[in-house]
Amino acid sequence: PQKSSEEVKNAARDSMRRLQAERSSDPRVRIARYLQTAKEAEREHDLISARNAVKIAVSLDPENAELLERLEKLEQAVSVKHADEYIQRGQVAERQGQWREAAQFYEKAHVGRPHNGQLLERAALCLLNTDVNQAIRLAKNAVMIAPQRASHRVVLGKAYLAADMKKSALGEYERAKELEPTDRGVRELGKALGKR
Repeated sequence: PQKSSEEVKNAARDSMRRLQAERSSDPRVRIARYLQTAKEAEREHDLISARNAVKIAVSLDPENAELLERLEKLEQAVSVKHADEYIQRGQVAERQGQWREAAQFYEKAHVGRPHNGQLLERAALCLLNTDVNQAIRLAKNAVMIAPQRASHRVVLGKAYLAADMKKSALGEYERAKELEPTDRGVRELGKALGKR
């Protein structure tokens, strides 16, 4: 059965009132609604929707430590669940020369795999020519994860060299050379530093 024009008008007015009430409602009520949405999304294993709902709640109360902690946990869970996808997307972005985007995907994957320094190494390599300070930070973190891995030290050395920090680059070269004297990356860094 079709609704009369009066019913349609009333429904439209009710809808408009609800919309206005939503916009002017107490932020705590809105936050509770977004948290409920997040809870339902988590129950359905839709971590991305849950994270997005909590992100909106955080935007309404950015100083709320409890909300920030919940968002951080959801970010971690999303990264764990989607690490392989982030790696693949990073590789695609890298092939297309989208260095910043590639680095961001590798960093997201690293959140899901925090003990994998190779992801940070890859991100640092992507940023060598675009954001050397960020490349240094990422390479340092990779070295902290696996200090005995020569390739991490080579990338950190390259980042230092790109930043005109030759002494620091030389130090990383020496440490990498101790670890893997015959490694090609170590030899290439040595050549770039004028070593043989």
